[in-house]
Amino acid sequence: MAHDASQPPSSLRVLSLNCWGLKYISKFRNERLSEIGNQIAAAEPPVDIVGLQECWTRQDYNAIREKTKHLLPYGKFYHSGIFGGGLVILSRWPIETSSMTQYPLNGRPAAFYRGDWFVGKGVAYARIRMGPSKRDIAEVFCTHVNIDSYLAHR
Repeated sequence: MAHDASQPPSSLRVLSLNCWGLKYISKFRNERLSEIGNQIAAAEPPVDIVGLQECWTRQDYNAIREKTKHLLPYGKFYHSGIFGGGLVILSRWPIETSSMTQYPLNGRPAAFYRGDWFVGKGVAYARIRMGPSKRDIAEVFCTHVNIDSYLAHR
């Protein structure tokens, strides 16, 4: 979907989704990640910016990108830790800058079976240009906390 780059959009549709895509652990991971790509591509009205969590493999990222690139031509797969941060940002508009800050503490090493210690979770950041002026910028953050934080607040 083309966007008139001479003006910023009048509204934004943003989607954030935990894909539950742990390789070898999540049941029906391939089918789920494929369907996530289908659903994003078919969303009506279409989404402008997407933040995904637990999209752990480049293969899954590429599968989603292939299905959504006609609507969201800009994207970033964020790497960190041993296996990666599992974070993705997709956008209708160009990503000017992008980075990821890994959290200094990611679960407990004794709880290795949870995986948080190995993956290097953190916060992904993208600065997205939505129009011609200095103010036509979206600062997008995508994060995924470790399971200990989730369990402590449950």
